[in-house]
Amino acid sequence: MKLFGIILSLISVAFLFNACEKEYSFEQGSQPPAGNWAFSNGSSKYSGNIDSVYETNLGETKELFIVGKTSNGAQFFKMNLFADTFKIGSYNASSFQSSFTYNTTTKTIYSAGQLIGEFVVNITAIDDTHIEGNFSGTAKDSSANLVQLTDGSFLYQRKR
Repeated sequence: MKLFGIILSLISVAFLFNACEKEYSFEQGSQPPAGNWAFSNGSSKYSGNIDSVYETNLGETKELFIVGKTSNGAQFFKMNLFADTFKIGSYNASSFQSSFTYNTTTKTIYSAGQLIGEFVVNITAIDDTHIEGNFSGTAKDSSANLVQLTDGSFLYQRKR
């Protein structure tokens, strides 16, 4: 009976060590990013990866989210588009068709939307597996100054 207890203890310890194994697929970045984004404000350039693109329904209007972060994960990128259907074309903040936020966990660095000024997102390609486009326009910075964001681009390819 004592031998059975020792064997059971050894199996339990082996099971615990095996259960605590690290998940390397995320920590080492073995998963390629699904897409990328970039934009500029004067000489300052920003870029990162798109983590996800998804759509929700707001009654008859749909909302498209394009979400990502910088490579170090310290800043977050979020663009929202509003339409009945999403297709190639322009989405203007003045018509409540687009909004944009670039932030950290504690502060908003840039925001754009209908009440701030004109911010335009152009979808240049879209289908069931990818979306790409460009954007530019007026945004408010963390000091509430109006700034121009330029050379904005995004590309997302759904992973299979």
